[in-house]
Amino acid sequence: MQICIFRREPSEQEEMKPGDEVWRTAIHEAGQAVVALFLDLHPSGITIAPDFDKAAWGSSDIPNPHAIAYAWDLKGKYRDFDMVLRGRILAYMAGAEAETEIILGKGQEGDGDDRLQISLMMNALGIPDTARDSFEARMRRFAQLLVRRHRSAIEDVARALVEYGSLTGQQIISLTSPRAAER
Repeated sequence: MQICIFRREPSEQEEMKPGDEVWRTAIHEAGQAVVALFLDLHPSGITIAPDFDKAAWGSSDIPNPHAIAYAWDLKGKYRDFDMVLRGRILAYMAGAEAETEIILGKGQEGDGDDRLQISLMMNALGIPDTARDSFEARMRRFAQLLVRRHRSAIEDVARALVEYGSLTGQQIISLTSPRAAER
């Protein structure tokens, strides 16, 4: 049983502020989940309950690349496997982008696990060391665009995440646009 120690009931007058660690974590995780949803990566849930074993303050459950590719195949969406990895990179980057300049105006780089996952996926894509900086800059610009495009959905999901502590994939879908419900 997972207990969310961050759960709290904000008063009607209280607004979440950019400096609030709970709000920052909720924005980060919601950014990842919403972008993953709109890229059809099938996020199965998010939480802001800390996992002290992993030194994580929240997490987004984005399936492994093979599960995503299989789900796409079942839908008749035949894409190169590299597209799965690129989509996951964008989703992982979206957390930091939502948390930073787009919504909160801070200059954070996201958490270490996101950076590790991005690096591992760039390795799997075969991006040479000499091209990594330009590849990452290009992907970050696209992640920023996705966060801007889906900002209201990210904020809606983040507010629900602060209220409930965790959300399932279906709850994320119901909090976003009707377009997402068709996925």
